[in-house]
Amino acid sequence: MKHLQNMILFSCALAFSAILVEGLFYFLNRGPAPPEIQVVEGSPNAERLDFFHYHPVYGYSGLPNVSKQFYGKVITHNSKGMRGPEIEYEAGDNVSRVAFIGDSQTWGWAVNDYETIPFFTNQILNNNSKKVAYEALNFGATGYGIDQSYLRFISEGLRYKPDYVVLTYFADNDIWETGAAEAWGVEKPFFFEKDDGSFCVSNIPPKRASGWPSDNLEKKFDFDSLHFNVAGIELNFTDTQVVQYFKNRSLNTSLFGSWGSDNSEPLKAINKHIGCVQNEPAPEIAHWEDKVQLAIKLIDRIRAAVEERGGKFMVVTKPLEKDFRNHSMEYNYRTVLSQLNELGIEVIDLYHVFENADASPESLYQGAGHLTPYGNQLVAKNVATRIRRY
Repeated sequence: MKHLQNMILFSCALAFSAILVEGLFYFLNRGPAPPEIQVVEGSPNAERLDFFHYHPVYGYSGLPNVSKQFYGKVITHNSKGMRGPEIEYEAGDNVSRVAFIGDSQTWGWAVNDYETIPFFTNQILNNNSKKVAYEALNFGATGYGIDQSYLRFISEGLRYKPDYVVLTYFADNDIWETGAAEAWGVEKPFFFEKDDGSFCVSNIPPKRASGWPSDNLEKKFDFDSLHFNVAGIELNFTDTQVVQYFKNRSLNTSLFGSWGSDNSEPLKAINKHIGCVQNEPAPEIAHWEDKVQLAIKLIDRIRAAVEERGGKFMVVTKPLEKDFRNHSMEYNYRTVLSQLNELGIEVIDLYHVFENADASPESLYQGAGHLTPYGNQLVAKNVATRIRRY
């Protein structure tokens, strides 16, 4: 008899819990429906699989609340998908903020959390400041083009009201990434210039690559087969609120996204700062020189967005490893430097920084052209020096 009572109590508790869960997902299903994203064949590569997920504007963004090793180095994202510690949108009293934007060099490829350019800059500035506390914000994302960095900055970065903004220009690939609607196995936003000289963002939303682990759950599981027969009773879970919630969502968006705390609205930022968005990708840019010009113009737009809010902007340019080894700057690198100088944009040219440091290439560069912790520290020292001059 006691065993039967326990079974009845357990069954009642289970049924009550199921009703509560259904009720919760009933209200979740009343919210905005997830965007209908077309899925195409493709696969994000390398670290994008472990630290990033699909984003309907940027192409992909940082996973929130993740901490794991990459090439033996600990990489941590906060609740907003940014590398580094938690930082509130509003700064405290006597706090000056330095926002870093860019690709894997900003993010910190194959270096520990305490070996990135933003971390070292924050450390150096605070070690030599008594009246002002500095906060460095890392908006870097591996593989980002200048266009993606710009979109993330106007969508998320400006919310932190940074006093200084530092863009790292990665000579290895920033030009071709910016001048394409697909990079590193995934689709991305793609800027184009209209006849009147204004800009438009195309390929929004980018198609989701099928290789993302967070690909649509309906494509991974047969939700229509959720039929069971228990003791002659037919149970059909296909139309439950729980299944309907997850059916059209991706794994990260459904489960992990709710644990993140970033609530930025990129489409509103695009409408405010750019004023034009289109679904289809614009025609491919045919000439390399035009891709260079697009990158330069987007850098200038970032500068304008920073300065019109009273901030200071600078670009850190990293040369190719072979250029530093051969003591000769590549034509494209020299072109970018020249045009940034013509626009009056403040530049920290790492080619000359490294030459003046009398450092060996082996001490500065590691895999895929990225900087070592020592290289990152040299960059941070120069950034901190410029900031102190303002």
